[in-house]
Amino acid sequence: MDNLKITKLRLDNYACFKKASIDFGASPSSAHQWTVFLGNNNTGKTNILKAIAQLRPQELKLPVNKDGHNERFIPNAFFDQPFQNNLRIGAKINAKLSNDKDWFYRKGSFKISEDPLDSQLLIFGYGVSRYPSSTSLSENKAKPCETLFSTDSRLVNLEEWLMQLDYAAKNDKTKANNKLYRIKELICGNLFPEIQDFTFQSSDDLHNYVLFTTEDGAFRYTQLGYGYQSMLSWIVDLCKRMFDAYPDLENPLKGAP
Repeated sequence: MDNLKITKLRLDNYACFKKASIDFGASPSSAHQWTVFLGNNNTGKTNILKAIAQLRPQELKLPVNKDGHNERFIPNAFFDQPFQNNLRIGAKINAKLSNDKDWFYRKGSFKISEDPLDSQLLIFGYGVSRYPSSTSLSENKAKPCETLFSTDSRLVNLEEWLMQLDYAAKNDKTKANNKLYRIKELICGNLFPEIQDFTFQSSDDLHNYVLFTTEDGAFRYTQLGYGYQSMLSWIVDLCKRMFDAYPDLENPLKGAP
C-alpha cells in the first residue's frame, strides 16, 4: 500500500492569499512527518487547512471507460457548492503529491483521476469545534473534515465507540482487542499525562459509560477539564478513522508503511 502524501501546496487567488507556496517535502517523493503553521489571528492558517481539506479525493461515478472501469476520483471541492461560490475568479488550489502527480481544484475546472491509488490520499481535518456526538455511530456520519467548515458538526461518539470495542474485545475479537490496546497506549501515554487508565462501567439503571482514572480519582468524560475533553474527542475520532482506513495493519495509527 502506497503512503501517498502532499509534498507541495500552491494557492492562487484563494481566500486571503494572492500567491502562496508551501513545501512539505523532506525529498521530492516524501514529506515531513510534522508541519506547524504559526501566525497571528486572521492571517490565513485555517484557510490553508480548508484548502487542503477540499482536495480530499471523492469518487465520481461515470460511464464505463474503454478498460471497463467507471471509477473516477475528483477533489471534494467539486461537491461543495458554498465553497465554490466563495472562491474568487482564478482561484486555484494545487498539490504536488509524493507520486509526482499534480492534484488540483481551480474554479471552473478540476483534476480527474482514474488511478485507484489516488483515492489513498487520506485527509482528516479538525476545526476549533471538537465535541463528540451524543447520537449513535450509525446516526452520526460526519465527514472527515466537517468541523473545519461548521461549528455545528460533531465528532464520533467517543464513549459508544470505546464501549463497542470493549464488548468486541471481550468476545475474543482480535482486531478489536488490538484497537483497544493501541488507543489505551496512546491515551495513557504522554498525550494525557494525568490519565493513568480508563475502564468501562455500568450504573444500576444499566447505563454504560467510560471512567478515566487519574491521580485525583476516577472521572467520567464530562467531568474532565475542557482541554482534556476537546483533545480526547479529536484523538479518538482520528483513531477511529485511521482504524477504518487501515484495517489490516498491525498498528493502523502509524498509517501505511
